[in-house]
Amino acid sequence: MVAGPSSLDALVPVTTALVAVGADGLILAASAGAAEVLGGPSDEALVGRPAADVVVGADRSRLLDSLAVPDRPQRYRLAGRWVEAEVLDHRNDPAVEALVVRWRRVDELMAVVEDLAASEARYRSLVQTIPEVVFLVDINGRITSLNEAWERQTGVGAADALGRPLLDFLDEEDRRRVAPVVEALLAGRLATVTLESRCLDTAGDEPRWWEVRARLALGPGGDVLGATGIITDVTDRRRAQDQLTRLSRHDPLTGLLNRSALFEEVQAALDAREDPEATLLAVLSLDLDGFTRVNDRFGHDTGDALLAQAALRIVHAVREADRAGRIGGDEFVVLSPGHVDLDSATTLARRIAGVLATPFDVDGAGVLVSASVGVALAAPGTDGAGSRSATDLVRAADLAMYRAKAHGDGDVQVSPAMLAAAAAAP
Repeated sequence: MVAGPSSLDALVPVTTALVAVGADGLILAASAGAAEVLGGPSDEALVGRPAADVVVGADRSRLLDSLAVPDRPQRYRLAGRWVEAEVLDHRNDPAVEALVVRWRRVDELMAVVEDLAASEARYRSLVQTIPEVVFLVDINGRITSLNEAWERQTGVGAADALGRPLLDFLDEEDRRRVAPVVEALLAGRLATVTLESRCLDTAGDEPRWWEVRARLALGPGGDVLGATGIITDVTDRRRAQDQLTRLSRHDPLTGLLNRSALFEEVQAALDAREDPEATLLAVLSLDLDGFTRVNDRFGHDTGDALLAQAALRIVHAVREADRAGRIGGDEFVVLSPGHVDLDSATTLARRIAGVLATPFDVDGAGVLVSASVGVALAAPGTDGAGSRSATDLVRAADLAMYRAKAHGDGDVQVSPAMLAAAAAAP
């Protein structure tokens, strides 16, 4: 026997039903299969029931509101199923003269919605627990979303930060540096940026460093919506880098510049001396007289302590613009720019020799040494020896220092090769 239409209909689940509701709120009629959609015992049993009885709890009020003022479709959870109700006003239709509620099963749609909501909840939970700041900014660079790490890193509540430009929270000097990069990102000229900047840290006294990684946020049509990104606190890494840089450029015993860093500074000063109106550049070479006797009598620990104290005295004796370095053993070099004449440079040299001639207190013992100082001068546009080399200038100061030693401990001598340069200076 061939199946007829009615038997085939039984194999197809009903997903939509129409229910007519009278002015008194009672169901006047229900389409075939309405009970299957709404979960009632039968289509006939629905007729005469209050329409609001189809749903339970707070949903009754929502359905009653929709019946009173038809609005957009509403979704309701009924015993194990999801349905959507759309109220259609046919009260002025002579053929109907009632409100018609179109009920539609939306189980699959709501399953997708619930999965998306659960996924979003998991994402939000993950975002809130990670230590990095996750942010969104609009096309104007104003903050639209932040996770909880923001307040931990800045001491500023998220509510107080929303709507403000992200750049407001960067150090003012760094802000000027990174602003063009951020502008290029939000204009769509860059797809991603990674930059480092100091941030305004209200939670602590020391400046902190951020690494900001941001990506352009585009809408479905390719329009720029803003940017999303992650902020990582890299303060500890920056401090470690700074410490490594310092160790690579400074003498570990005295804290002064080491030999290579000092020669770099001298060369940079020489390379910058193109202005004919510039003042004299002086390099002073110092050697502690009698240091070997201290080492032999008291030991190397005492000798190291003496060198550290001598370095402090040199630093206190020179001017703010001067740079001091230890280039080996008991040898020190001072780079001293901005001298108006030879007397100014030799006055500095004698002041340093004077402070080093005062007895040192090392482990309770009075230790007396002196310093022989050699001075080399470079006039504008020249290093005074026909060369642009820092090595030559320091060597000239060394030779003057050895001449000072030959004259007696604590003497100051100027390199003869430099005198012509000093005389030629304005």
